[in-house]
Order: sequence, then C-alpha cells, then structure tokens
Amino acid sequence: MTFRPLIATNYSVLKPLQKESVSWSQTDRSILAISVYSGDGTIILLNEDGLQPIELSQKESDLIPLKSGVKVSCFQWNPNMLSLAVSWESGELGVYSIKNSKAVWNESNLKTYNRQKTVVCMQWLSDGLSLFTVDISGKIIMWEFDEMSNLLLEKHNHQISDQISDTLSVKLNQIQFVYFGSNSGSIYQMNESTGTISDVVALESGVKKLLYYSKRNRLIIITESMLLCQYSLSTTSSDVNEVSKVKLSTSGRNITSDIITAMMIDDSVGLIAICFSGERVVRLWQLESGNNAAVIVAESAESHWAGVTSVGYWTNLMAAGTSNNHIIIWKRSSGLEFNRVSQIQVKGSVKQLSISKNRQIACITSINDIYLITEQNMCFSYNKQIVVIQNGSKQVKVKNIDTNSTQELIVEIPVRNMYMGSDGKIFAIKLSGSKRVDFYRLNASNDVIDSYCSANIRETDNMFVIHNEIVWSCLIDNNQQNAKFSLLSYNLETNTEDSHQIDLLVNADNSIMQIKVIALDLNGDSFLVILSVNKKLFLYVFKLNTSKPILKSGPTGLNHYKKIIFAKINCDGTMIACVDHNLLTIISDNKIIKHNIDVNSEEEICGLLWADNESSMLCLSLQYVIDIYLCNVNEQVIKHYNQIEIDINLKLIALKVPIIYLLRSDEIVKQELPELEGLSEETVSVLLDFLMAKNIDINHLIKKVNQIGENNHKLWKNLAKLSVKSRDIDMGLYCISKLQNARVVRDVRQELQESGREVACALLAMNLGLHLDAEEILKECNNPLKLAKYYQNRNEWQKAIKSVDRVNQKTVYYNYAKHLEQNESNIKEAIKYYELSGTHVFEVPRMLFEIDSTGGSMLKDYCLSDKSNYTEKDSAYLIKWWGQYCESQGDINHALNAYEKAKDYYNLVRLLCYTGESEKAKNLINVLTNDSNSEETIPTLEAAMLHLGRHLESINPIESINYYLPSGAIKHAIRVCKTNNLINELIKLTITYGNQEEAKDIVNTYIDSNSDGFSEINDDYIVQIYYKCGQQDRAIEMALKTRTWTQLRNILSDLMSKLNLDHNIDININESIVNLALDALKTDSEIIDIVIDLLLLNKNSDPSLLEQLISDHNIEINEKLVDKVEKVIKNKGQTQQVMLSLADMALQQGNCLIAAKLYNNHGLRTNAIKALIRTGLTDKVISYANIARDKSVYKIAANYLKTIDFNEDSVIDNFLKKAGITNNKSETFD
Repeated sequence: MTFRPLIATNYSVLKPLQKESVSWSQTDRSILAISVYSGDGTIILLNEDGLQPIELSQKESDLIPLKSGVKVSCFQWNPNMLSLAVSWESGELGVYSIKNSKAVWNESNLKTYNRQKTVVCMQWLSDGLSLFTVDISGKIIMWEFDEMSNLLLEKHNHQISDQISDTLSVKLNQIQFVYFGSNSGSIYQMNESTGTISDVVALESGVKKLLYYSKRNRLIIITESMLLCQYSLSTTSSDVNEVSKVKLSTSGRNITSDIITAMMIDDSVGLIAICFSGERVVRLWQLESGNNAAVIVAESAESHWAGVTSVGYWTNLMAAGTSNNHIIIWKRSSGLEFNRVSQIQVKGSVKQLSISKNRQIACITSINDIYLITEQNMCFSYNKQIVVIQNGSKQVKVKNIDTNSTQELIVEIPVRNMYMGSDGKIFAIKLSGSKRVDFYRLNASNDVIDSYCSANIRETDNMFVIHNEIVWSCLIDNNQQNAKFSLLSYNLETNTEDSHQIDLLVNADNSIMQIKVIALDLNGDSFLVILSVNKKLFLYVFKLNTSKPILKSGPTGLNHYKKIIFAKINCDGTMIACVDHNLLTIISDNKIIKHNIDVNSEEEICGLLWADNESSMLCLSLQYVIDIYLCNVNEQVIKHYNQIEIDINLKLIALKVPIIYLLRSDEIVKQELPELEGLSEETVSVLLDFLMAKNIDINHLIKKVNQIGENNHKLWKNLAKLSVKSRDIDMGLYCISKLQNARVVRDVRQELQESGREVACALLAMNLGLHLDAEEILKECNNPLKLAKYYQNRNEWQKAIKSVDRVNQKTVYYNYAKHLEQNESNIKEAIKYYELSGTHVFEVPRMLFEIDSTGGSMLKDYCLSDKSNYTEKDSAYLIKWWGQYCESQGDINHALNAYEKAKDYYNLVRLLCYTGESEKAKNLINVLTNDSNSEETIPTLEAAMLHLGRHLESINPIESINYYLPSGAIKHAIRVCKTNNLINELIKLTITYGNQEEAKDIVNTYIDSNSDGFSEINDDYIVQIYYKCGQQDRAIEMALKTRTWTQLRNILSDLMSKLNLDHNIDININESIVNLALDALKTDSEIIDIVIDLLLLNKNSDPSLLEQLISDHNIEINEKLVDKVEKVIKNKGQTQQVMLSLADMALQQGNCLIAAKLYNNHGLRTNAIKALIRTGLTDKVISYANIARDKSVYKIAANYLKTIDFNEDSVIDNFLKKAGITNNKSETFD
C-alpha cells in the first residue's frame, strides 16, 4: 500500500488563485473545499480526482459567489450532509449544498445593523440542523438550518464583552451545549434549546483549545500558559467541576510557542495529539493513564532544521506537514505507537493539510500548489487467466497464467484503477486526475498489447465494466420529483454511447427518490448492479448477450444490510454473494441465506470472488487466511469448506478449481486444494454435490464414483477428507475402511463411543492431516479439554493454554513446563509455567538439580530467592530443599542455616544431634516450646522432639521421656519407663494416657504382687491406678486408709458426673467403705462432704443417717446439695421422704426459697406458699398464687396480703373470689 501524490493543476482556475485553507467534507462522499483569494474571495470545490464535482453547473446562482476585496474568513462542512457554511471578512454568511444532483447556494438575509463582523469561529452541531457563529467582537448567533430551503434562520443572539478563541459543541443527556473559550480565560456555556449563556470556568490565562472526552464526560482545556485542564460535565445540570491541571512541556527554544493543533485521537482512552509551533514532534497525551509519548516528525540530525506546520488525523492515519517541504504519514498500530509509512516531498513548505473520510490527504503549500495524496493499494484485474498488474506508479504488467508469459506497459499519467474485460482480451486503465480511460487489446495469442482507444466514460464513482467491445456504466438523475436510473453502453469500436433507462420497480417511501450506485460486477454475460434507493439496498441482475441489457432478476431487497463491502456474481449468474463486516449473504431467485464470518476486530476483509469453473464455490480473503465456502441456495446451505493460511502480502486473484491464484508483488503464486487435486471435473462436481447435500445417500454416491471409474486409493482418501469437511463421520469411516486402515477405524470408533460424533470426526481429521478442520470441529463441539490436548499434541502450547478450561488449566501449564524442560535454553520459561501450575516447589528444584552444571548456584538462587508471589509455605519448602542439598554435599553449616530459616525444626534438631550438639538441640526445643504459638510449627516441632527423645533415650532416659510426651510418643515413653524400672513415672503415664487394660496390668505387676518397688509407689498414684483399672471400691478404700482426700474427692466427683450423664449406670458403694468413712469422720470433720457422697452412692444407706449428719454438722441446704441428693437417690424409692426432710431442714435454717421449691416439687403447695410468706417477698407470693391455681393457696395469699395492708384491693378480692369466699370477712393468717 503506497501514498501517491497528485498535484491538482488541471483545473484551470486554481493555479493563479491564492489558496488560504482546505477542508474535506465529513460524509461518505468526499469533496474538498478550498478557500481562495485573488482580489476576490470564494470557495473552490474538487472531488477526490482533483476535478470539479459533476453537480456544479455553470449558472452563476448555483456557485459560491466571489466577494470583492474580502477573503473567506470561515467555512465549515455539515457533519451529516454535503452542505458548506461560508462566511467572509465582511460578515456575509451563506450555505452551499449539493443534493438531488444539483448544487444550491443561499445567503442569509440579515438586516445591516444585525450583521456580524468578521466571523472567527463557526461550528455545526452534531445533528447538522443548527450552526453557531462567533465574530471578532464576541457576538454569538445560533442559526437554525432549513434543509429544504437551504437557509440559515437566526435562532438566538448574544453579545459578550470578550474575544472568543475556540468553541466546542457537546451533547449531554439529549441537550446540546456549546462552550466558548476566550482570550481572558473565561469559559462560557450556552444551552442550544433555551439560548441562555453563562460563564462556568475562569482561568488565569487565555484559552487556546477546547476538546471533549466523551468517555469520562470531561471538558479538556488547553491554555496560553500551557496548562492542560480537565473539568467534569454534569449530565443533570450545567455544573462544571475541576478534575485536574497539568503543565505541558515544550522545547526550551519555544517558550512562547503557539499551538498548531490539539485534537482527540482516541476517545476510548482519552488520547490527544498536541503540536506546538516550531517543534519537530507531535506530542501524545493519554488522559486516562497520564502516559505520554512523542511522534518524531523531523530528526535533529538533519542538515537543515524543520518544524511542524500542520497536523491531521483520521481513523489511525496521521499526517504532518513541515516547513522544509515534506509531508510525513504514520499509521497507528496500538496505544501510543505510530509507525511511519511514507514521507512525501512537495514544493514549498506546507501551510495546511486535511484528511478525508476515505483517507485522502489534501494540502496547500507556500508556493500556492495544492496536493491530493491518495492511499492506494496495488491495482490488478483478472479474467480468463489473464492478469493486469500495476507494479509502479506508471508501470503495468500483463501476465498470462496459462503460458506464464509477461508483457509490460508504461503510461504517461499515474494509474488510479484497472479493469479487465469479460473476454480477457480488452482491459482499461483509469488515470489519476483525469476523466480519461485508456483501453488496450491483447492479440489472439495474448502476447502483444495494442493501444485500442481512449474515451471519457460517463460513470459513477469510478465504476464500470467491460463486456466484449462494450463498456457498461450507470447514470443517475436525481431530480426533485422523479429520479431516473439508466445503464450507459459505450461501444469501443464505433465510439458511440447509448442510454438504456431502467424501471427500478421500487415504490419510494416519499415523493422524492434518491438513487445511489453501490456496486457493479460482471461475470460472463451476467451483470450485477446494486443500488441504494432512499437508503434501502436493491439488487438487479442483467444479461448482456446483446447490445441491450435484459433484466434477469430483481429487484431483490437487502434490508438487513447497511453497507456492502464486496458484491460478486457467480460464473453462471445464478448466485450473488454480498459481504458486510462480518456477514456473508448468498442470494438466488429471491432466496437469501446468511452466514456469520469469524472476523476479529483487528482483521479486515480483503476480497471476495467466485470460482471460474464451479458455480457453487466461493472464496473470501482476509488478511491472513482465505476461507472457501460451498453454497447451495435450494437446500439453504452455506458450508465452510476449507481455510488456507496466507502471508499478509499475498492478494487473492482467482480460484479455478483445484487451484487458488495469489499475487505477491508482480509474481503469481499457486495454492492447490489437495482434496480435489488430480481429479477430473466430473469427479470434482460429484464430490462438491456430496458436500453440499443435506441428506446423503452413501450407496448412491459410491455408485456414482464407481461409474466415473476413478475408484482408487487417492479418491477414497480425498472422499474421506471431504467427509470430514461435511462433518459426516459415518461416510468418513466407510472411506477409511476402503483404505484398509484398521487402526484408524478402531480409534475413531472408540472415540465415537466415548466422546461423541464431533470429537470422533476431529480425530479422523487429524489422521487425514486436516489439522485446521480438526481444530475447527473441536472448537464447534465446545470441548475445551479435547481442544487443549489437540494443541498440546501439535506443540501449539499457547493455543492450548488459551483454550483450556480453568479446571484443567494447571495441568496444561505443567505439561508445557515439562515440554520446555527438555531444552536447557527454555529453563526460565519452564520455571514460569511450573509456578503457574502450582508444582514449582517440587519440580523446579528437581529440574535444576538434574541440569545444573554450575555447582548448585542456579538451585541456590531459586530456592533462596525472595519472591512476593510465593506463599510462606512454598518459600519454606524451597529453603528446606536447599538445606537438604547442602547436607548431601557435606555443607553442614549452610544446611543448618537453611533448616533454621525454613523453620524445619525436625531436620535442624536431627542434624544437631548428628553433629554431637545435642545441648543446642535441647535449648532450641525449649525456646520453641515456650515461645511458639503458631500452628504451622507444631508438626515439625513434634517431630524434632521425637527425634531428640530417641537420641537421649540411651543417655538420659528420664529426660528422653520429657521430649517423648510433648511429641505424642506415649508408647515410647512407657517403653522407656518399663526398660529402666521407672515405676512412678510408668504409673503416672498409665493414669494419664493409658487404657483400663494397661492399668490392670500395672496393678497386677507392681501393686498386688508386692513387687520390690511397691514401697516406692506414691499413695496418690495407687489410688488413681486402682480407679483407672475399674476397681473403684479398692481405690476409695485405699484413699480412706491413706487419707488422700484430694484424690478421693476427684473419684467421687467423677462418679457423680457419670451418674448424672447416664441414669442407668450401676454405682454402689459397699457398706464397709461407708463405715470406714464414718470412722474417719470422727477424727476429721472436714471430710463430711466425702461421707455424704458415699452415703448417697450406697444403695442400702438409711436416709435418716443422712439427715442426722446434715443436722449434726449444720450443713447448709443449698441448691447444689439439693440437686446432688435428688439426682442420686431418685432410683432408691425414697426420694419424696428424703427431699421433704431436706425441705423441713432448709425451712429451719431460714432457706425459705429452697424449702418452697422442694415443697412445690412434691405437691405441698400450702407448705410452699407459707415458706414464701416467711421470706417477706410479696411479689413472689402473688406470682406463686397465680401459678399454683389452688383455692387454699389463694386463701392463704389473700389473708397474707390483708395482714400487711396491701394497697391493691383488687388483687386480694381476686384471690378471695378464686378461693370461693363470697363474703369478705376478716380472717387472720395462720
């Protein structure tokens, strides 16, 4: 792709005029407006070829007028239509519009006193229906544009006492606001609908530029003092709030630099371009992130210094003009990156430039030249195996693909486009900047080029076709009432032109019909025309077998299309293919099929064509691939047949099955379709029919193949490949079986049973070498695991990582790391993916240990590295790994340091013991035991204690027990005690950690047998070991004899607890033990609680004895004692008697509440109320009376309340009533 400059000098009135400014229209049709002056000021219009637009007539009233002695001060294109607002220094204002094939000029008719002075700013609002102008005095007028009459009508008028330097139109919440920046630093806001104006921002220096950042809804202001200010705009009010202020830097030599340009390049990230006068760079500033960069226009090392004079930008294309006669062009790749693609030298320094919507650059220079710079692809045209190729600005090559012969042609004017005729004999060259078209003819053997003729073809947008000796083009007449469409035929032999008016057969929505030609295509005798009628697309197909076109089909409406990129008709004229951005549509006999194209946002469609010899096969060219489709409208089928990867520099020329022809520079490249290679046309036709059929009869297909007589190995293999492309696994298996490949059949059938038809079809594609098809099938069946395995088998690891699901992602990372590990140059990448897989703490040290030839330095660096993304556990494991490595190498000190750092106390203690430093090991354990509360250290600490215990066992058995016990090694501690006859320690351990059987064994061995060590056994231990082995009577008896009261109380408390938990447990204390306790009580009254517990636990004890003991020893009847007695004796059958005795004793002791509770529990409510009355708690008496619901209780309570002069008579009356006492006699309380 190149940029070709064209000096627009062929328009005779341009050369002597002084060019002041240029601007392209903003609509799909690009027209350039140039303000000129030569004593009179006006606007000249040119099209993209540098020619006068065809709508311009010679009527003076239809032209933009010349204003004597004044220059054009401002002009602005309407954003939505071909309407140009123009103002002169005298204040005159008008609108020039091109519509309905006509040009109209209307000037606003303002009274003299209301006319503005020289307009310095003007701008259309986004809807194109309003325009505002500002003159040098600060007068602002808002105009309403009447499209029908082409007039500007005054809407609002304001005068401000400030000079406006820049303006900005913003639409907020469906309300249009206009912002005006002034030289004083004030920002004014105007509401377009109401016309109200107010100042919203006041800055210290004048405003140079206003921009709008729509993503964040911010107003961007650049001031004379080089401040870049951001203000947020409210969508609900007119509030403007400051966000930030940043000082922009300029080069040191340009302290007073003016701003050449400041524009928003990418609104999605807030990227703006700023250029200061005299500088060599265009500065880029990203508002979102604050990142900035500079695009260098001129290098400082150049022999003569050059500064930027003008900058333009449109859709990733940026151009800058310089003072040393150059235009530099860049394309934006991403973010802040711009790549220089061209540098064009012009005559004179660049005054101003503008870029059109079609990426054409217009610039004017200081010597009064105007340049049109066009971005142009290499032109080529193909038909009948003949290719015409442009290989230079004025150089053309004609290649015969069949004979591989080449002829060269040089023309005088740069080539703009080329057209090959339907017969492959005549081709045309459209020249730049001219209406002239040169025609050339090839001789019968296609080896000689003859100049045929030159003609001015009347055509629309450079669109025409050549059928034999006739050139066909379109003529549109969009008049006010009845638009007309005609096909023009120009006979090259007779140099005559005929017009054929076509009835569009379309009903217009309104009285005015607007027609536009969208696309033309010719294939054989079939001529395709696509028109836009009132912005709706219609398709027509004509047959051109005579000098008169015959309508073959149409109109066919394409309502779902807004824009068509490519439109082509097939070789027999039965199907038309249209392409939008990501939609492929096939039309035939008013039947329409749609197919979505898999195109990413960065990829563009480069070409579309039908096969020369197969009417159902279609090629779609993208930047990096060619997609081949098979189409059958009758069965409503569009099947993706194949995808071929190509280099970005290859261009699609033609498809003649089985060969695709591509163009690289001026070289023809052939790409064969392997499935169809070497087969006859008849066989190819059968196979393609098979692929397009919805219901396939395999037997019928086999019969047809056998009839053709190509029943060989290659045919069945190709048929198997085509079966894959049609996703027919049954047919594919049949074809493979014909190839006698039993292994593939077995594997595919197994996959068919386990994973389904799609995955089996993908496996078959892999075995046939159709890897792209296999990939596509696996994508379609939405099986990320199978797709990832496929990519792994093909070593396409990045694709595997992207495609796998999150569940299996770490497995892919691990497999990729294993793959990378095979090559030592990929060690860093292997480490990265081991870390992503979560296996780095095991695999990376292993890998480095196996391959490290540097004496462990790589292993050390990795294990001891302090990485923030590692968990504490991972870091500790790696350090431990390094310690073990050092230990294996005999480096004890480094190993100890590593174990300590990793908090691996087991290995640390083990190594200290091994080196004879057991004291250090003991000190370490003691410190850790006292200080460490972290749960993470417990496992290694216990292991360290166990190892230290083993180490000390032969040295100091008792000390070893102290380390065995915290580590949980109880069996080891017991074994040491037995081995070293440590009886007290053994019994203590058995009591604490042993079970009943072990306790019995201790009793039998050391106590009952009166062994040698019996006398050394502590009495407390004897009592506890008896109880541990289940001999509670002997334990209690031993405790009474040895007066070990603490242990006895613990035993009785435990028995009471068991009894409370399980009421069915049988606990009975012998009478002799009770008597022994009573004897002990005589000498030691402090054990009364023990005696009472023994009495309670004795089933045959006399309750009166319990009462006597309580009375004699004045034991307080409290809740605890009551609960204990009640729970223990409830199964003795004497519960009520004992509990009532306790109640009487509690009443005697003054514990009236406890007594009341006991009386109530056993049904003695009168006794309970009387006990409560003794407490004097009136509220409890009243509450109990209400709960008891007993007449006697009510009566006693009422009498009690009378005696205390209770002041609530209603309560007393209520109690008496409930007691059944009707006469309120005075009674006394007993």
